[in-house]
Amino acid sequence: MKKDKNFPWTAVNTAITMGVVFVISIGGAVLLGRWLDARYGTAPWGFITITFLVFILVMIYITFKSLDLMNQIEREGEEDKHAQ
Repeated sequence: MKKDKNFPWTAVNTAITMGVVFVISIGGAVLLGRWLDARYGTAPWGFITITFLVFILVMIYITFKSLDLMNQIEREGEEDKHAQ
C-alpha cells in the first residue's frame, strides 16, 4: 500500500472539524436555550436542558468519529504489515 504523504494534514483536518462541530453545536444550543427561556419564561431550564442534550450528542459524534479514525489507522497498519 502506498504511504499517504498527507496523513498529518488529514489528522489535523479531522481535529479541526471536530472542534468546529463542538463549538458551533454548543453555541447554537446556548442561543436556542436562551431564546426558549425568554419566549416561554422557563429560565434556566431550557438553556440547561438543550445545552446538556447537545453536549451529549456532540460527545457521541466525536467518540464515533475518533473510533472510526483509529480503526482506519489500524487497518492501514495491518495492510502495511501484510505488504512487506
